[in-house]
Amino acid sequence: MKIDERLVDFIESTASKAVLILSGIPGSGKSTLARGLEERYGIEYASVDAYFKPDYSDFAPERLPEAHQWCLMSYLSALQDPKAGRIIVVDNTNTTAVEIAPYYALAEALGATPLIVRVDCDPAVAFARQTHGVPLRAHEAMWERWSDTSAYAPWWKVLVVS
Repeated sequence: MKIDERLVDFIESTASKAVLILSGIPGSGKSTLARGLEERYGIEYASVDAYFKPDYSDFAPERLPEAHQWCLMSYLSALQDPKAGRIIVVDNTNTTAVEIAPYYALAEALGATPLIVRVDCDPAVAFARQTHGVPLRAHEAMWERWSDTSAYAPWWKVLVVS
């Protein structure tokens, strides 16, 4: 995935830490984008996926709450660490405002500049290339939640990329 020039402009014009909160359904390209950013800039990375083994063999749905807590704490540590990199990427599905809000609020509270990066992709394409085995019905429900941005705070900065 090519890095959108608007995203490059945001990163390069941000004087404080830049927080990129990726949002998209499984298979949309969030992790591919994160890897591209890591190659180009070097980043601090917070992801629920990182809580599980690289092959996801230890994944269990009942462990998702602890994985999300671990991810949020990793993110908070990166925000507070003066030695951490200037760019922090949250690579989770973040399909609802409720999921995004803690990351956005903590960034603002700690002097970072947050941006929600909505990774748009045809849901059928995303379903075909997702690697976590999300069942079709769950994938479709995630798409429905992701498509509704009505609960986003009006001051949130949002960039849609594809």
